[in-house]
Amino acid sequence: MNKLVELVITVPEPFGAELPYKTQTRTTLGVLTQLMARAKKKIVLAAPFIQIERSLVNGPIADALQAAIKREVGIDFVSTGQSLQALRQLDWLKSSHNGVRFFRSTTNINHEERLGLMPNFA
Repeated sequence: MNKLVELVITVPEPFGAELPYKTQTRTTLGVLTQLMARAKKKIVLAAPFIQIERSLVNGPIADALQAAIKREVGIDFVSTGQSLQALRQLDWLKSSHNGVRFFRSTTNINHEERLGLMPNFA
């Protein structure tokens, strides 16, 4: 069995696309977008802090999620109450009634200042 391992990095500006190119790695944004574009049944996006304005209003992740909704792929968002409330205000999510669900940890429900057990994954 041939297994492929790829190094994925999140690159701060001003290095942008240059550092991944030089190090033969992939960017987190590129990998997440590709996974969402290829999803057939379900996407689970879990992150304690979702940067709504930076990633879900415009850009490749927003485009990939909207395309997934059109393909009838279910999307589960797992985050804090504050992030989930902001997500619910996105026009393209408001108009999507089927297959989009929101979850938060019991710890965060009981204590807004605490995250609870919440890994970052997609």
